[in-house]
Amino acid sequence: MWNNALPWEKTDLTPNLGNTDTTHDMRPGLGYDGLAHLKKFVEQGGLLITCEDTAQFAIDTGLAPGVSLAPHPDARVVGTVLDTVFVNGENPVAFGYDKACP
Repeated sequence: MWNNALPWEKTDLTPNLGNTDTTHDMRPGLGYDGLAHLKKFVEQGGLLITCEDTAQFAIDTGLAPGVSLAPHPDARVVGTVLDTVFVNGENPVAFGYDKACP
């Protein structure tokens, strides 16, 4: 570990952090125990939303079986491009999904 500790805590400067989970220093990262807990969460039906490099992390660690990334080195996208099929459009995760749009 290098540099100063990176807290994930509620403070006057960051009032939106640390409501559910908190740590004085997040530099050590997820670790194997954290990955095991995350896998259990997903296996029990928890929703894991990723973007950019965390999508590859989910694939590499077995959190997203059947998912692959299609690299396009010359593509320039601001934000995330998703292609999905909603099994249950009534689920709160699908809020704002327009069933009429292909």
